[in-house]
Amino acid sequence: MTIHNDDILLNEHAAAGLLGGVSVKTLQRWRYRGQGPGWLKVGASVFYRKGKLQDWLKSRERDPEAVA
Repeated sequence: MTIHNDDILLNEHAAAGLLGGVSVKTLQRWRYRGQGPGWLKVGASVFYRKGKLQDWLKSRERDPEAVA
């Protein structure tokens, strides 16, 4: 079985780092509020798919010239 780079699972700390230093507490708050990137729960652990985090970041990108 081949695991694609996008399917790599990141724990909360790795996901926070990938998101540019967002704190783990912020990720937890977003989950509680139903906000932020999608996540998976396996047992008591929470994981984020690397590709989904990157897609979520891209969806947050804004073009300053488009804002008027």
